[in-house]
Amino acid sequence: MRRPPERSVAGRPGRPWAVRFGVLALLAFAASGPAAAWHGRTHRWIAEAAAGRLPDSMPLFLRQAASDLGRAAIDPDVWRHDAAPALAAATLSDHYFSLERLAAAGWPERRDRFLRRLGEQGRDAGWIGTLPLAVAETSDRLALALAQHRCWPNDRGIQARAIEHAGVLAHFAADLVQPLHSTIHHDGRASPDGASPQDGSHVWSDRVIELSLRDPVGVARRVEPLAIDDVPAASRRLLQASHDRVDRAYAMIARVRQSEAPPPRAVRRYARERFRTGVGFVAGLWVEAWQRSAGIELPEWLAAARGEGAAPQAGCGATSEAGE
Repeated sequence: MRRPPERSVAGRPGRPWAVRFGVLALLAFAASGPAAAWHGRTHRWIAEAAAGRLPDSMPLFLRQAASDLGRAAIDPDVWRHDAAPALAAATLSDHYFSLERLAAAGWPERRDRFLRRLGEQGRDAGWIGTLPLAVAETSDRLALALAQHRCWPNDRGIQARAIEHAGVLAHFAADLVQPLHSTIHHDGRASPDGASPQDGSHVWSDRVIELSLRDPVGVARRVEPLAIDDVPAASRRLLQASHDRVDRAYAMIARVRQSEAPPPRAVRRYARERFRTGVGFVAGLWVEAWQRSAGIELPEWLAAARGEGAAPQAGCGATSEAGE
């Protein structure tokens, strides 16, 4: 079935954000991993809504960067452009993790060890995906950027890098709460050998939120940041919750796909639940990175490398004002 026309926030037909990027060199990966994430607009909505749910204890520049965070959240899908085949090949598996294969592969704690373990089994990252690693690694990047912000709170470059890392983290966190990113059944029910029929289900799954939400900010108005003290553990819980909703996702796809009428109440309820979960997870990851950054002691050589006159003081990050 043809891809449905994209709609604006108000429900009128609009321009598609982009054609779903494909890279011929990645066809082998595409057979085992989803072809696209939430539509770019949904990624933007989740990041923007998460920015609005941050507590006052978070840095002011982040709380005021909803628009920039939303646009940065689109970037990981741009990385799969066929003009950047090396980048596309390196990052495609970061968008999914097929839990049906967890028992064979084990949970990914570190990328180097996980890839080595897969290699010993004659498999690669595309076979199962590396989404939990993308969340953990980008969370670390954000925490390090925020540690630098604590020491140099007026450095606009550090702030810009933190916004980019936070937006990218929002993208992967949103992928993690999309049920079809947690399964081998990412684009139609896979055959016994794991091959995807690529029947367009993934596109329709991505469309559910855009078709169902008319006021994304309003939907997230009462969402609180998820309390997170262990990023991998939180990712694993939410990934399992996404996987538990695969059958429900296909039921919602069927109801939307078979009718041109507005999504029925059950579909809208599902879309709101997934959207709110994504907003809470993203906001919680940002809060966790900020809290963790207070305990990061930056290396003594960093100030000299930056052209500063003195090394950052031990613990300078812990005392920096959030509003600076």
